[in-house]
Amino acid sequence: MKKIITSAICLYSLSLPVYSESTPDGQPILYCPNSVKCDFKLYGTERCRVMDNPSEVWGGYTFSGPKLLEGIYKFKRVEVSAEKRPVCKYYLNDKQPAPLDISLNDPNSNYPTTTTRYINKFNPFLAEGTSWTGTNFGMSCSSNDPKHCPLTEEPEITVTSNGSKSFDMVFYFASGNDSEWEPKYKSSSILSYNELYDLCGSTSECIIDIGESSACRDGFDCLQLGTVSLDLSNPNVVKINKTTSSIPYLSIMQKKPFNTLYSELK
Repeated sequence: MKKIITSAICLYSLSLPVYSESTPDGQPILYCPNSVKCDFKLYGTERCRVMDNPSEVWGGYTFSGPKLLEGIYKFKRVEVSAEKRPVCKYYLNDKQPAPLDISLNDPNSNYPTTTTRYINKFNPFLAEGTSWTGTNFGMSCSSNDPKHCPLTEEPEITVTSNGSKSFDMVFYFASGNDSEWEPKYKSSSILSYNELYDLCGSTSECIIDIGESSACRDGFDCLQLGTVSLDLSNPNVVKINKTTSSIPYLSIMQKKPFNTLYSELK
């Protein structure tokens, strides 16, 4: 059964040069960092740092081995669970008993230099020439070069916190309830392509309201912070056109290149 599922996944694969920076439909590709440097002159979470992390997608490290050694750890593998949260695996040498793991810079991450967190999910991109194996329940990719293990963002939009410098935001929309005893709005920090399609249909300009999280919690009222305009004209692709703030002292921005929005006080 496993071979049948894997074969089906392979048949679905797209043809794309491995070293591309985007898919044929324009989605940005994410790769694991090439290496992680561990330096004992540093302390705490800064003891090990990702060497190449231009979009700050990757967060802090975890290590379950008995002793962490100083040096440069090289990429060997990435694993993606059914929850679609990739974990990159690094080794200093062949005798290392357990990998040094690097995961996404999410709300639980200990990455030291940024407060903007990614809550996005990422999928293996099954292009020709990549090294992905597995099933829908979990996939892995082993290579000395992370370019052979491309990832793409789940078709969705998310909002995230930027620490004390911002508002906690949510997307909100009409609930469809026609009773004054029931909430007027529904809200969420993540909206998938299917949810967005149900709200807007196939369009190049889907407008979604952005509200303040605590004010929208009960669903009876909501404080609007701004809007986001989305292009849903390509199936299973969510593209951000622009963001607009309703408050003069607040900016709502995209954490490029992915579909994470955050706010920042001016």
